[in-house]
Amino acid sequence: MRLQLEGVALRVGPHMHVHPMDLAVAPAGITVLLGPTLAGKTTLMRLMAGLDRPTQGRVLVDGQDVTGVPVRRRNVAMVYQQFINYPSMTVFDNIASPLALRGEAGTRDKVTALAARLHIDHLLDRLPAELSGGQQQRVALARALAKGAPLVLLDEPLVNLDYKLREELRDELTDLFAGGESAVVYATTEPAEALLLGGHTAVLDQGRLLQAGPTTDVYLRPASIAVAQAFSDPPMNFVPGRLSHNTLQIEQGPRVALHAPLRTDSPEVTVGIRAGNLAVAGQAGDLRFDARVELAEIAGSASYVHVVTRVGPLVAQLIGVHRFELGQNLSLYADPGALYVFDHAGRLLLAPEVVALRDAQRQGGTRRWKPMARIELRGLAHSYRRRPRQDADYALKPLDLEWKDGGAYALLGPSGCGKTTLLNIISGLVRPSRGQVLFDGRDVTGLSPQARNIAQVFQFPVVYDTMTVAENLAFPLRNRGMPDDAIRRRVGTVAEMLDLSGALDRRASGLGADAKQKISLGRGLVREDVAAILFDEPLTVIDPQLKWQLRRKLKQIHHDLRLTLIYVTHDQVEALTFADRIMVMSDGHIVQAGTAEELFEEPAHQFVGHFIGSPGMNFLPVSLKDGAPFVAGEPLEGEATGQLARWLAAQQATRPEAALVLGIRPEYVRIAAEGDAGTVDSRIERIQDLGHSMLVTTRVGDVVVRLRAPVQTDRQAALATAGTAAAGQPLRICLINRHSRFYRDQELIT
Repeated sequence: MRLQLEGVALRVGPHMHVHPMDLAVAPAGITVLLGPTLAGKTTLMRLMAGLDRPTQGRVLVDGQDVTGVPVRRRNVAMVYQQFINYPSMTVFDNIASPLALRGEAGTRDKVTALAARLHIDHLLDRLPAELSGGQQQRVALARALAKGAPLVLLDEPLVNLDYKLREELRDELTDLFAGGESAVVYATTEPAEALLLGGHTAVLDQGRLLQAGPTTDVYLRPASIAVAQAFSDPPMNFVPGRLSHNTLQIEQGPRVALHAPLRTDSPEVTVGIRAGNLAVAGQAGDLRFDARVELAEIAGSASYVHVVTRVGPLVAQLIGVHRFELGQNLSLYADPGALYVFDHAGRLLLAPEVVALRDAQRQGGTRRWKPMARIELRGLAHSYRRRPRQDADYALKPLDLEWKDGGAYALLGPSGCGKTTLLNIISGLVRPSRGQVLFDGRDVTGLSPQARNIAQVFQFPVVYDTMTVAENLAFPLRNRGMPDDAIRRRVGTVAEMLDLSGALDRRASGLGADAKQKISLGRGLVREDVAAILFDEPLTVIDPQLKWQLRRKLKQIHHDLRLTLIYVTHDQVEALTFADRIMVMSDGHIVQAGTAEELFEEPAHQFVGHFIGSPGMNFLPVSLKDGAPFVAGEPLEGEATGQLARWLAAQQATRPEAALVLGIRPEYVRIAAEGDAGTVDSRIERIQDLGHSMLVTTRVGDVVVRLRAPVQTDRQAALATAGTAAAGQPLRICLINRHSRFYRDQELIT
């Protein structure tokens, strides 16, 4: 099916919700609508579906004008951000509903086949209320697919799911629609999601179409600064530059020759550098930025270092784990061939040479207001059943835990693992079935939240819309009878800290989600006597670009004030970049507690290896034959594996029934070179171009193995753009190096 918008626009009263635009949706493929909240993505989908009628322009399907045709006559399938299922109908009947309306034969076979493709065939007799969020969204997808519509509209369908579920469903979506006849339109705020989905991307902002084309082309050659900002996560770095005779100078640094001639009315330009193209080790001819570390974050698969330079702040994204101290001096380097140059109006003048994009893998006195609470949990457990009788009845299994005062901690895990239950017990919203909660050695198990002096920030901003920002911040202080002068001083201090000083007189109803969440945070900070601040997924509804800003602000506040902060999230990037220590939870247990580096490099349990990292750790069964290790029936040969074989044999001798598994992260799997030890044959299934790196999905025997590889050469650039065309090609990969880990019965062998 070919869908085309010609001069389509939508005006509601005096406001233009969609400005005139032309857009062609790729037939038999995925077209991504990318942009921040209020960019016009959902409105555009409604125009495509026939739910709204444009005030000008035409909607064409296969060349036929369907502008006035209502949605019920268009054969369109839609899946929304909030999964919509019929609550009183079973999973089977939900999926079968569009077939039943058409009176189609063979319904059972079609429903069963669809359910099997989406891994919900074992749930067909259940009601939606009995399913998890991910399972419910699979039901909604299956119902949309059952309809057999030529146009499928997916409006941020994964945004409210755990990020691991998002990974799984995103891969399933690309497989489900690959080679099909339906045109698929997918709305998202996340650049990484657009890259992983591939296909075509249309970048929107404030109802305007900024750029459209093949996804990789739009990412590599953004037409303007606005497109580069929308299609960058982390945000692209921008610094001022000056052109002269086809050379570029940044600040007072040396002039560098550009790889293509430029024409511009003004010598003043803006230089863009993607975070992934900054490195801590340089080569001859690289641009150098002397910097001071302002913030360092380890996010599992990548590390982020925020620095201050003479030309302004910069963010570098480095693959793997890298440690930096606050205030540390370092130099960052950028290949001149990897620079973007924009003119004075923000239009693209020069994009990097693709083969010059270098992966970040080449890097090889605090003020304290008041001591915060030391929190101890002793023998704590909780069940929502009145009379729990077995381990499975407990949402939170017995645990002992201590958090020191002034620390930043995160509870990380999938939905239903017990993290919100634990947070609510700490805050006093839930009383545990057994055990104690102690603040600074004092038993507070039976005290209310007010008596515990806790501040809590929730997933959705809680503000008083009819009050101004200043009145919202002052509210907790007025309730405590604080004098007006003291309130004004305190509100002013907190507003400055949160960059809200310019909005103090504005009503909260007119602010965006990020500003409202700052107000929620400010109401917790405004009380100087607060014992701890608890965050329950506070950034879930915030756009990716704003998440970076708010997360950085939280880190700065913690660094300055040393508050005790406890942060609940299912998003590993939020947890790993926010917290000093992270507790990974699964099925009511704390599986491992440690720093971001420890969780990434030394996962103590296979669940941690899977859950931390994107994608997670690869796991391959290992067998021993005559003392030699085998993977997928192939020996791991070479001198380096001799000691490994002896070590594994000793482990197996202690418990011969235990299953041995090799774990290695995608960042550490290498394309084998001549003479490498510990290599096996694989076959390529898919290659996804991620801009400055590529994600290669291979299969070793029956096991899927993923690897992340840099895009540094012409051969690698060609491989990165091959996509599914590379499917079936052989690839020798190396699985054994110093980052390889071995597990016995799910637990790390040490």
